[in-house]
Amino acid sequence: MKPVINSFANAAITVTTLLLFGSLSSAVNAATINLSPGGNLNLAIEQASPGDTILLAPGTYTPQTTPFISGAPFSNAFWITKNVTIRGTGGAATTILDSNGGFEYAVQFRSIGYLNGLSNPSGAILDGVTVTSLRGGVIAVDNSVPGGLQNIQIRNVVVNADGNNVNAESGVLLQKATDSIVDNVVVNKGALSGIYLLDASRNIVMNSVVNRVRIQHAITSFGGAHNQILNNTITQSPLEGIAIKNSSFARVEGNTISGYFSDGIALSDNSRNSAVIHNTMVADAYRYSPSIANNINRANGVGLWLNCGSNANYVAGNYLRGAPEVGLAIYSSNNNYVLGNVVTENLQGGILTRDLTQFCDPNIASSKATDNNIIHRNTTTYQEQGGGILAIQSNANEIAYNYVSSINEFGQKVTRPSGTFGFSFFSAVQSKVFANTVNDTTYPANVDVNTRNTQFFRNRFLKNGTGMIVRSPASTRVDDELAVGGNHWDVATIGGNPNPNTTPYKDIIVINAADVVQPSGTIQDRYPYGLETFGRTYDASIKYPASGAVIANGRRVRIEWHSDACTFVNIVYNAGGPSAIVVATKVPNTGYYTWTLPNLPAGNGYTAGVECLTGNGLSTGVFRYSLPFAVANSSLVLMAPHGVHVADAGSTMRVAWRKTDPNTLVSVFLSYNGGAETLVASSATNPFADFTLPSVTTNTARIRISSPTGQDGTDGYFSIRRSGATGQITSVVANQSLQIGFVHDLRWASVAGSTIVDLEYFDGAVFKPIVRNFVDRGSYSWLVQEAATNDSRLRVTFKDQNGTTLSSVESAAVNIVYRTDIGVLQNRFRLFNINTLEHLYTSDLNEFTVLKSYSDWLNDFSDRPAMRTFSGPNTIGGVKLRPYYRLFNKVTRIHYWTISREDYFVKRTTPATWEQEGVDGYVLPTQVAGTVPLYRIFFPPLNKYLWTVDANEYNYQVTVGGWTNAGVPGLPLGVEGYVYAPQ
Repeated sequence: MKPVINSFANAAITVTTLLLFGSLSSAVNAATINLSPGGNLNLAIEQASPGDTILLAPGTYTPQTTPFISGAPFSNAFWITKNVTIRGTGGAATTILDSNGGFEYAVQFRSIGYLNGLSNPSGAILDGVTVTSLRGGVIAVDNSVPGGLQNIQIRNVVVNADGNNVNAESGVLLQKATDSIVDNVVVNKGALSGIYLLDASRNIVMNSVVNRVRIQHAITSFGGAHNQILNNTITQSPLEGIAIKNSSFARVEGNTISGYFSDGIALSDNSRNSAVIHNTMVADAYRYSPSIANNINRANGVGLWLNCGSNANYVAGNYLRGAPEVGLAIYSSNNNYVLGNVVTENLQGGILTRDLTQFCDPNIASSKATDNNIIHRNTTTYQEQGGGILAIQSNANEIAYNYVSSINEFGQKVTRPSGTFGFSFFSAVQSKVFANTVNDTTYPANVDVNTRNTQFFRNRFLKNGTGMIVRSPASTRVDDELAVGGNHWDVATIGGNPNPNTTPYKDIIVINAADVVQPSGTIQDRYPYGLETFGRTYDASIKYPASGAVIANGRRVRIEWHSDACTFVNIVYNAGGPSAIVVATKVPNTGYYTWTLPNLPAGNGYTAGVECLTGNGLSTGVFRYSLPFAVANSSLVLMAPHGVHVADAGSTMRVAWRKTDPNTLVSVFLSYNGGAETLVASSATNPFADFTLPSVTTNTARIRISSPTGQDGTDGYFSIRRSGATGQITSVVANQSLQIGFVHDLRWASVAGSTIVDLEYFDGAVFKPIVRNFVDRGSYSWLVQEAATNDSRLRVTFKDQNGTTLSSVESAAVNIVYRTDIGVLQNRFRLFNINTLEHLYTSDLNEFTVLKSYSDWLNDFSDRPAMRTFSGPNTIGGVKLRPYYRLFNKVTRIHYWTISREDYFVKRTTPATWEQEGVDGYVLPTQVAGTVPLYRIFFPPLNKYLWTVDANEYNYQVTVGGWTNAGVPGLPLGVEGYVYAPQ
């Protein structure tokens, strides 16, 4: 063993410093070097071997010259030139590295030339010291080292580095460094940025604090890729709290930002494919107070901003309050997934998508428009201006499952003379707005200028003062198909409301608002819901926390669920006792809630859940819980990875954590596809461990870390993707039925390199889109559209960040159905109208009884059924029944039936002529044993059809009566189907 070196005298040698470059050398045996205050740290490093540890006793240290470092300004800095550990034995509070003005940065991780060769500080650790400087704090950079510096660790360090002079540097700068850690660093003073990653990749900044920055950003990542900024606290920044610029595949999670004077978090200039999750941004630049009419502290800034080609980012579970502009802005960026954020009390609006390419670099090709952004499950409340969710010159957005209100979480309501809005659209085409709740605003929506093909359906409009403002009515549609439906309105002035049996609803457009132009056409909700439950039963299903998860106290985690009927929910948990414990009350039923575990007793058997509430906040008595998970103490907390992380098979995964005992050893376990855990790293002393991911394709991988005192794990799952794999659709099995108008949680496992996906379904003839260019995080909430077919398949097409197709995968055959119960035989009656000469068929006994009481309707079969059909889906003789559609022609006043989806779907696209009446029973597409043909014949003089199972009637009408079995042009010829009518 090498001897322990006790302290060095202050060397007075004046050899010229050689800033040369070298490679890492390793020592066979590591030594421990003890240094006392006043000792020469630079000389200790020079004489140390790679792998040695230098322990600093409490006190103050200043830079000193060495045989290889002399002369100002070089001798005014601490030079960490080798792979050594430098640790203050008394911690940062008592161990001071004081550069006394000094070189650019007080502490420099750089290589240097020695007589015996070149050094490389990759792998070096700085731990438990305070760095003071009038310029910069700590820098790690070396352009000549192949690949740059690697595995630098800066831990438990306090930086005071700003002399308020023109020579401004950052608190910590990692430049062209990779795989390095900045952990539990406190920057009390910093000029340019607090912590700065410049052209650096795969680094982690976690558990750190930036208290003051004088010029730029608190934490910055410019260039590079795959950096993670986790669980940091920022209290003051003149520009962005966290700035990501031209830096892709970042993860920004669990940070708390306040006191910023520009934007909370900003992604700009091609910052793509990143995850911004569970951060808290409170600006308090605009904060409502009943006693202060206009409490605006500054004019500019948003909470979270995606800008200039920042495409395909996953933005979830953030809390954004008090910005003087909007809470969350997407400018000139596409294909982002905005999920489960709480956006409240921002002056100019909640969530905004807008095309502002004039502010972007013209060389950024991907910042030419703002299209195809998915905005799901967000809560946006108390926005004084603009509205809850806004789209300006932003096209093809999908806005669904959100909650919008003028009332904040404290019960305060914003009022303004011109009224408040739920949604605002200006020159925004082809948006789909569905399954949202707009509560207690003046207008549920303002649809202005060019908003062609904008569509509203399945929304709850509650306690709104009046109807919508629409200035371009010919291009706005206020419902979907019959099976999916329209909206629920509780506005008293809506025509037909509140009678749920009166359709369509009229007067849904308000005309008396200022500068509103009289609509040139009538907008109606043809299929409104009379009840805010949409006719569903109170129920819910809990997705996360996942079964068997281990969650440490103090962790910020998601609770995800789905429920159609509830308007609000109480968030609860159960610790195995007889009753639920309330976490939060009257939470909007968006299906996403962020929960920081309090100090719960460690143990198994915990469940998280929801209690369903009505729109008035009344309990329905329905509680639904997750599967059991475990709670652990806060001594060990997982930092990375967390849910929706994606990683490639064969790559190195870095698992990072925070631990209260620096000496405890940590083990890492991996499991996937529900299998047993595998130990992948053990006895780790650092706050991280690396291991190689197996060659599998899965979207159900998870990590658990464990020490003698605690444990923690992913509350959900992350994905491992293989090169050359085809991917997997994991949310359906063969012959599964997906019900129209219900949400299916479409899930898949991806291939390596996939960043966006196209999701499609097969309608029996061709694949049609569900969503295009969607962020590939393995899950999408699909409100199943009306496309009933027994031979459907789902398809996922995987694409890289340039939009190039990598591969695609299809599911097994599934059924897209109107109902999932098993159909039974039902009688079908026939009537004849002596005025219209129509034969009417119905299985509705009430319709049959009422109509035959009128003098113009004759009962053809003297109350006997004319045939029998099935009430719902079934399989007969191995053949699946198909829906039998009914339409009504408003011109000829006759009904029409068809088994052909194409026939039905084409006819219903001309609503001025054909009115869809949905499914009128189920029949077989081909004949099987025990069935008889259902004939369809046509009478050209009257343009009438007749359907019959009576072969004698068919033969007589065709041979004698002038009827023909030829359909009108464009419709199928001859027999369309069969009914089950055993003799």
